[in-house]
Amino acid sequence: MAYFSLLDSIYVEGDLWEKYNYIIIGFIVFIALLFLLSLIIFIKKPESKIGSVLKFNISLISFIINTIFTIYYAKKVNGIYLPSIIILVVHGILNEAFGLFLIRRERERKNKFDNWWKAHIKTASLFTFLSFVDIYSIKVISSSITEKSSFNAPFSKSIKVWIYWVGFVAFVTRDIPQFFIQIIYYNSTLHNQLIPLLNFIISFAVIIFNIFWRINHITICIFRMRYKKSSNTKDPIKKNKKKKRKIEIITTRKGDNDKKNKDVFVEME
Repeated sequence: MAYFSLLDSIYVEGDLWEKYNYIIIGFIVFIALLFLLSLIIFIKKPESKIGSVLKFNISLISFIINTIFTIYYAKKVNGIYLPSIIILVVHGILNEAFGLFLIRRERERKNKFDNWWKAHIKTASLFTFLSFVDIYSIKVISSSITEKSSFNAPFSKSIKVWIYWVGFVAFVTRDIPQFFIQIIYYNSTLHNQLIPLLNFIISFAVIIFNIFWRINHITICIFRMRYKKSSNTKDPIKKNKKKKRKIEIITTRKGDNDKKNKDVFVEME
């Protein structure tokens, strides 16, 4: 019986591939193109925060497909529907609440961001609203992916730290559990539906991207800390060797013919 069950599973998977092969290939190519486009933008504009934009785009695709999966497919397997609903709804509410809180907190600082917000309220409101999908939607408006000021919000360091840790908690409590739900679903069904397959692919892409992206963040932070520490402990004797004597000639004019030159010797400390 187990042998025939395995044959049935293989047959259904093959039938699924024959029916939707173009869609499956197109979906994988689309995800790959997102990564490639992000890489091109980063090469052309290294100062842009393209990683945050890519993360939000992948999260948006994952959110849409996972919502469809939760509504129409999760009920077919015992024990995964309720956790799927809780993860989807609770994280959406918490992300939106944190997004509104962080934006309001940033505006109350009375810095450049409040003026920027008033000048770009439509763009800012849209991506703040989209924080229910992923908190990194807020980072899109400060990503500097274009020269337009609408994507160059002057965020403080504080809000960037908040977004990073809220995103990390969401990765641990939402993205990883959702991936395990996909594994449970696939172990309990005949793999004959397209949406669950696409959901599995995008969930896997979210996990892999987050792991490598956060490792990159940690590596950069460690490098910066070491560089800052080494620059603060430089030998003061070496600094003294860089002292220079500068001659500055100040010329003041009185009328058309009266000129006065003054030599000022300044010792650079």
